[in-house]
Amino acid sequence: MVIDEFHDALLRPKQEQRVNMSILKKLLGVEYGLKLFCFGTVSARMPCSPMMNLKGDFDEVTLTDWCEDEGFRSFLLEVEESLPLRMPSQLYSEEMVRSILSITYGRMDKTLELIRSAACYAVKLGVEKIDLNMLQRANKNLWGY
Repeated sequence: MVIDEFHDALLRPKQEQRVNMSILKKLLGVEYGLKLFCFGTVSARMPCSPMMNLKGDFDEVTLTDWCEDEGFRSFLLEVEESLPLRMPSQLYSEEMVRSILSITYGRMDKTLELIRSAACYAVKLGVEKIDLNMLQRANKNLWGY
């Protein structure tokens, strides 16, 4: 089972949080044996705190923000290959990587939003590739295309 935005569990009243965590604990138990993958912000740790008796049931993996390295370039190459643009954008080039990182601070969601918006601008304007101008347009207004 995959739960995104797990930190939203904290938006519920405490009693409801306990009930939900109890249900998850039961689903993870021997009877059902489900595997659970939760994604969220740092505050997502709270529902799994020792107070809730779940800390031992979870392995926590903290994802760091992207930085200028081969992993990020490889990620950008894969993203670019999935874009419906006619021309190559070379998102993995040094100039594009630096621009993307300076705009998004390496945050995964911001990076994908920026690229998606820049691609929409590129299509709308007939450029058919993401360049620095498209990144700047997307940065100014993600939904302005």
